[in-house]
Amino acid sequence: SEILPEPNRSTYLYLFKLLHEVSEMSNVNKMMPSNLAIVWAPNLLRGKKGNRSALKNVDDEILCVTQQIECFSLIEQFVSNDLPPAPPSQPGTFL
Repeated sequence: SEILPEPNRSTYLYLFKLLHEVSEMSNVNKMMPSNLAIVWAPNLLRGKKGNRSALKNVDDEILCVTQQIECFSLIEQFVSNDLPPAPPSQPGTFL
């Protein structure tokens, strides 16, 4: 059995590939993996609504997302099992 259903896995791969590519252009756009994680982590790893203790985990969530962006090439090898290839991306098209 798979940990992530295929649609979730495809979405994960697409999003983190994009974030990784954006971070590779950080010399131009100033969006290093840690900056991207500050923006995305609260949306990707949100706890239950109304849970005030969720703010205690923000640093851990940012670190988790930062590491996934930085290590995307390695993670992709393990997550992408038999997925159809993603459409090719052109460097700079997301700027």
